[in-house]
Amino acid sequence: MASLLQNLLLDLKRRGDWILGELAALDGKLPGDFDAHRKDAAKRVSRTVNWIEHTLRDPDLANPKLEPNFFRDFKRASELVVSIEDTSLLILKRFSAEDRFLTALLGQVFLH
Repeated sequence: MASLLQNLLLDLKRRGDWILGELAALDGKLPGDFDAHRKDAAKRVSRTVNWIEHTLRDPDLANPKLEPNFFRDFKRASELVVSIEDTSLLILKRFSAEDRFLTALLGQVFLH
């Protein structure tokens, strides 16, 4: 029987895979600076999904004494996935030409 932690990790992996699919669907549809952000977000989610897959194969996952450590790591991974889902993915999916103009304008204001 799968533990609560295993189920949480599997759910987080599904969410991470979905985000990676959404980010891949945006490939080639964004200008360079936005695409760089998309690639960075995809890289971070991909690393998290790889960590989850590795953790699910770890025999120590079932060890009750180590469970608090795994839960802390899960919490950090979950925060990263939620952050990308709620910010980066949302912004990239709703990108428009006006966003590019405002980004360039703010870049000029804050860089000079």
